[in-house]
Amino acid sequence: EQRKLITDYLEKGLRMMKLSLIQVTAQVGTLSPKDGPKMFEALDKNRETYVKNIKEYEDALTYFTEEQTISENEGLI
Repeated sequence: EQRKLITDYLEKGLRMMKLSLIQVTAQVGTLSPKDGPKMFEALDKNRETYVKNIKEYEDALTYFTEEQTISENEGLI
């Protein structure tokens, strides 16, 4: 039951981060040409943080869906 709640939380958080990254990218695309390069530079800096956070959520989700199940099946948990 707890594992289901955790995986739901991770899945929703992961989806939220990906959608947020898409939203920011789309907003930058609507800027005027003179403001665009500055915003793209800022987006690139933020993109690294988004990618890092997304990777952490994906790793945690993998743990709670695959590795945790393997450990349970082997009697380790």
